[in-house]
Order: sequence, then structure tokens, then C-alpha cells
Amino acid sequence: MAELDRILQEAIRARASDLHLAPGEPFILRQCGRLVKIESPALTRERCEQLIYELLDTEQKDTLTKKLQLDFAYEIRPLHGNFP
Repeated sequence: MAELDRILQEAIRARASDLHLAPGEPFILRQCGRLVKIESPALTRERCEQLIYELLDTEQKDTLTKKLQLDFAYEIRPLHGNFP
């Protein structure tokens, strides 16, 4: 299981539609269309890379390295009991 899965599970519990990672910022959730910063230490570039790279394939890593941004989706198994 990717380390980021735990954070994504918390985002699901908070009913967030997205999780944003950016160096210099804490984890940011999108809830009801609004960006909400989670009380957590600011992420470093290295920490963002560590969390994200474990989810990416080689092509996605190359794109991120060249363009310095990447928009992608990652799906985790649903949490039992949290969905209608």
C-alpha cells in the first residue's frame, strides 16, 4: 500500500473530492468546491516527490520531471461503511 493511501483515506472520510500536494503548503483538500488546508507541516519538494513518485509509472514520472506538473487520477479501494 502506498503511503499516500492513508492520507487519501482521511480525505475520503472528510468527503473531499481531491487532494492537492504542493511544496511549501500543507496537504490541501477540495471540499464542496473549496480548497481547505489541513493542519499539517508544509510539504517539502522532496516529500511531495516521495509521496507522488510511488504512485506513478515511468511515463508519468518523465512528464512530471519535464513539465514540473502532472494532473492524474489515482483510485484507492473504498472504505467499508463510509458509502451509501
